[in-house]
Amino acid sequence: RDPVFNQAYRQMSDVIPQSVPTPPVATQNHTLAGGAIEILGIGPAAGKPLVGKTDIHVYFRVIEVPAVSYKFQLAVWPTAAGASPTDALPASVARSAMRATADAVYPSDRWQKGQYIRERFSIVLPADWKTESIGVGLAATSTTGDRAKPTGAAPANEPNLFVLGALS
Repeated sequence: RDPVFNQAYRQMSDVIPQSVPTPPVATQNHTLAGGAIEILGIGPAAGKPLVGKTDIHVYFRVIEVPAVSYKFQLAVWPTAAGASPTDALPASVARSAMRATADAVYPSDRWQKGQYIRERFSIVLPADWKTESIGVGLAATSTTGDRAKPTGAAPANEPNLFVLGALS
């Protein structure tokens, strides 16, 4: 009946899926913490359209217990058909708040080997975006302020942004 414990438990149960996730869009070659964390993919919240305020999920697999605690930020932008993930980001990029997992209740340095983690990001897509798809990227910053370097694709004008794919 401890409200603080109950809140922490609810937040942790939200980020640890009960089964192996199968993200709608798989990422390619992205890891964090020297390979300790694999970024599996992305997907919209079930049953929610990609308009206005929406939730986008990022899925991770913990290969080894990471020694680094990260704060994450999601970035999304309108994309043209056939655009390359390394194309420069447009002027209009929507970003979530930078935060640790489960509102810092379960930071990445406490994740356990073999776990799958689902990060839920709420983001507002501008109404003037007239596009069939959006690019999705992730920034990861350690608690010491160091930005993680992508191991896969990154935009030419933002080299510290992991390009995770496109959603439509």
